Amino acid sequence: MDIFLSKISRQHAVPKIFLKAWFRWFIFSIFLSFLLIRIIQSGGSLVAIGAVFVAMCIITTLIAIGLGLPMKHRSWCMICPMGTLQEHLGKYKDKKKKV
Repeated sequence: MDIFLSKISRQHAVPKIFLKAWFRWFIFSIFLSFLLIRIIQSGGSLVAIGAVFVAMCIITTLIAIGLGLPMKHRSWCMICPMGTLQEHLGKYKDKKKKV
């Protein structure tokens, strides 16, 4: 994203909804639901499970490009499900250290 998309992005501001925690968790729940349903549907086939992860990579890359062209090149990073989870776990870990 930084190397290629930053050069062709229009660099417009992201919608304010992208900064809302509830929206980020909504996106997280959609992706997690999709992932779990597809893994269950795979019937335990390792090839099918691998295809689910490949599909997730392709989908998130296409979304990142789709958001990065008209807006800032790292727009997807603001609502990425992995970033949302990592942020939450980091805050939990910090709270646990303080106790």
